[in-house]
Amino acid sequence: MPTQHVAGCATPTEDQYNQSKKAFIAPLDWDAKNGSFNICSSIEFDQGGQKWIVRVPIEPAADNLWDKLFSEVTTLQYLEHNTRIPIPHILLIADLIPGKPLDKKLLIEAEMEHGRNFYSSLLDILVELRKLEFPAVASLMPNPNGSSQPIVGPIISMSVASLRLLPHPVFTSAKIYLEYWFGIISEFFSPPGSDYTAEDIKEEVFALHEMGRVFGKAIDSRLDEYPFFSGNVPRQVFTPPSWITGHGSIETNKQIHAEFRDGLEWYDELGAECSNFDQTNMAFCVTHVLRRPTDMTQVFYDFFAPKISDEPADERISKFFKEIESPELDIQPRTE
Repeated sequence: MPTQHVAGCATPTEDQYNQSKKAFIAPLDWDAKNGSFNICSSIEFDQGGQKWIVRVPIEPAADNLWDKLFSEVTTLQYLEHNTRIPIPHILLIADLIPGKPLDKKLLIEAEMEHGRNFYSSLLDILVELRKLEFPAVASLMPNPNGSSQPIVGPIISMSVASLRLLPHPVFTSAKIYLEYWFGIISEFFSPPGSDYTAEDIKEEVFALHEMGRVFGKAIDSRLDEYPFFSGNVPRQVFTPPSWITGHGSIETNKQIHAEFRDGLEWYDELGAECSNFDQTNMAFCVTHVLRRPTDMTQVFYDFFAPKISDEPADERISKFFKEIESPELDIQPRTE
C-alpha cells in the first residue's frame, strides 16, 4: 500500500535523526533519563513529597505532538477505567509510579520466587490487555461529545512520524493493516546507510523481498476482521515484548524466553492462544519488525532464512539477483 509523505519534507536518514537527537540532548543534564523519543526527569516539589515525571519530546521525532498527547492521555484513561494496571495521571507532568526500571540481567540472576512473581505480574497485565477489544486498528482519541468512552482515530505511530509520513485512517482489515506497515518498513530501507556496500544493500533488498511474503502469510483470513486489541493491533500480532519472545538482547533473551514460557503454564486465560509459543513463531518475528522496522534484516536472516533453505545466504542472494530483473530491485541508485 503506498505511503504519503508530508509535502515539502525529504525523508531524513537514520543517521540524520541520531545526529539531531544528540544535538538536542547535548546541552541538557546527562543524568536525566531518555528513551527513543523523550527525555524524562524526576522532580519533587517538597522534601519527601510526591514525585513527578517531566517528559520532554525530542523533536523532530513527531510533528503532531498535540494529537499524540491527546491519544496517550485517552489511552491511559481508558486503561485505568477498564483494567487494574497501575496508570499515571497526566497533567502538564505525570505522577511517578513507584518502582525501578527493568534490568534484564538482574532478572536472570534473581531468585526463582522473585522471577516467578515478576512474570506473574507481567502475565496479569497481558491478560487484561487481551480482554480489551476495538472495532478497528487505530489510535484512541477523546470523544468529541465529552463521553468518557474514547473513539478510534487515525493511527499515531512514531515510526510513521519519523519518516515524515501522514497519519493513516483506521483499518478494519488486519491484512490491509500489515500491507500498509510493510510499506512503512520498506521506506526505512530506501535511504542507504552512510557506510553501506553493494553487498550490504543486496542483503537488505533480498530480505525485504522475502519478508513481503512473510507478511502476506501472517494473518489468518478467518481472523482478518474485528476484534482488534490494545495497540490497537490484529490478534495474531498481539504478543509479549520482544525481549520476552526471544528477539531482544542476545545475552538475555534465551533464558527469559524459557522462564516466561514456564509461567504460561499457570495461566489458562492465555494458554490456548500461546499454545504455539515458540521463539521462531511467525507472529513474534513479524511483531518485532513492526516495533523495530530497522531490525527487519536481522530478523529475516536469524529466524526465517534457515527455514526457507539450507543453501548459504550469499549463494541464495546471488541467484536471486541473477534470476529476477525488476526496476524495484535495482540497487544502483542506492549505492550512488
